[in-house]
Amino acid sequence: MARWKTSIVRAATAGLLAWVVGMGSPGSARAEFITFDPDGGGASPTLTNIGTFVYSAGNALAANSVPLSVGDTFQLYFQARLNSVQDINNNTIIPAGLNGTAGAPGYEITIVGSVTEVVTNAIPGVAAIFQTAPVQNNSFVELWFDPSQNSNPLTGTGFNNGTRILLATPPGPGGPGSGQFVLNSPQSSPLPLFDSFGADNYGGLQSLEGNGSNTGSAGVTFQDGSFFLTPLLAIDFAPVGTATPFTLIDPSMLFVGSPGGVAPNIIPNLGAINGVNGPDFQFQTIAQTGFSVVPEPASLTLTGLGLLGLLGRFARRSRKQAA
Repeated sequence: MARWKTSIVRAATAGLLAWVVGMGSPGSARAEFITFDPDGGGASPTLTNIGTFVYSAGNALAANSVPLSVGDTFQLYFQARLNSVQDINNNTIIPAGLNGTAGAPGYEITIVGSVTEVVTNAIPGVAAIFQTAPVQNNSFVELWFDPSQNSNPLTGTGFNNGTRILLATPPGPGGPGSGQFVLNSPQSSPLPLFDSFGADNYGGLQSLEGNGSNTGSAGVTFQDGSFFLTPLLAIDFAPVGTATPFTLIDPSMLFVGSPGGVAPNIIPNLGAINGVNGPDFQFQTIAQTGFSVVPEPASLTLTGLGLLGLLGRFARRSRKQAA
């Protein structure tokens, strides 16, 4: 009986992992192209035909996600600093002044957000599949411009101050996003340090090992026209790579829990081992975003004319069949 149960678990695990692999790996954001002024009319030149925002390594926290069962919800918080943008030819551009780059007075652009996720499939201790929940709990996505350049990955502060240049609400008009996370098998023995980037700032805290990815979008409800010169419909996330332990950036000690510049107030509760005790699970991220734009009136007119043509042909066919 024990052998039979083991076979069932292995088969289920193989099936779930095959499904996860089929979701693909992080890649470039599907983008429509926009005109973007990185400093809102300052000395940094306006950029045209920009399709992708590329962020430095960042932080994500799956609050109340340990342990997980199908149907459970958790809140996913994230924060990162913009590193560069990509144009229509996939050229990487570092805007003048961004993060102190020469050519304009220095500034930073940061992203913060919160999304409610629901678990759709899971094998405890192996992998979990989730998607954007139909009911969101204080969820948002914001972009901020700040000439003080004071975002601090370790403390988790400075990511939502300065001038808010974009506000969006998940899910986007394209529907819910999806994600997955798979634990390494076997795990290292002993487990690695949770903070494996530079000096250990967490007193020897250890972490499980694993990686995953997320996709999603959020409908834009506010944009600052001094920065975004193209009307935006949504901000779209490419598969955002997630991994633990932290090897590319310090793990944040605070996360932003509400929009509008509220001080960070979400304190991770990781237990004795990140990913084991919880109730929270923290990851480093590598993220890209693109944008969906509001269709031009001409495009809407052509779409409407095409629909009217189809309706006309359907009506003529119906009359002919009735005769």
